Amino acid sequence: MAGAVIRIAIDADRCQGHARCAVRAPELFDVDDDQGKSLALMETVPPELADAAAAAVETCPERAISLHDE
Repeated sequence: MAGAVIRIAIDADRCQGHARCAVRAPELFDVDDDQGKSLALMETVPPELADAAAAAVETCPERAISLHDE
């Protein structure tokens, strides 16, 4: 994924609000107070946070987070 623009996508229907992504990569994810679901704090991932974003995807038990190269 190096050099590519990486976009974060969260499937709100699959997200159960476990917040593991926010624990793993707090610079990229948080939990919406009203919905109780994860949300991306930024649309694209800075290169220095690419590994953290990938780790957050792996920690999601519902597989609600995906990363897309552009």
